[in-house]
Amino acid sequence: MVEQIADERWKTISETVNGWRGSLPSGRCSFDWALNAANTKTQVGTEVADQVVYANTAVDIDGQTLDGANDYVVYFEPGQPPPVAGMWNIAMYDDSMLFVANEIDRVSIGSTTDGLTPNPDGSLTIYLQHTKPEGDRASNWLPAPAGTFNLTMRYYTPLAPILTKNYKVPAVRKA
Repeated sequence: MVEQIADERWKTISETVNGWRGSLPSGRCSFDWALNAANTKTQVGTEVADQVVYANTAVDIDGQTLDGANDYVVYFEPGQPPPVAGMWNIAMYDDSMLFVANEIDRVSIGSTTDGLTPNPDGSLTIYLQHTKPEGDRASNWLPAPAGTFNLTMRYYTPLAPILTKNYKVPAVRKA
């Protein structure tokens, strides 16, 4: 019963955009017990929105479950990184909401990742896949497990486009 209440509350706190779902009120749930339960089930920690905003996905743009049997990309248009005053990252979790262990000990990738390399046109492609990409792409690789996984996009000190919901998280797409 509690899980059903949490699931129903999660459906009502935000819209899904490009397969991602997040919550601006998550850090201010207070006596909203259903929201507290929804956040505990679906997010790893919650803060007030002007400090950190989280968006989660377990599906690609086509609504298919994310699975390491496929290769995926997250593509940021030229000059369009997430609008933050702090930092941003994408973290990968297994079905138990634990970080995914991998050969390069990278559990997240983002603005503070050493060696993250933009494309020549200023865009940025993040590679989400089980096998290491060839060449320069490896610097933008977040290793996926062989099975299913989910992602959390974190925006630390988000700027107005995130807080007003004008910024849209890029979709996870099959490569």
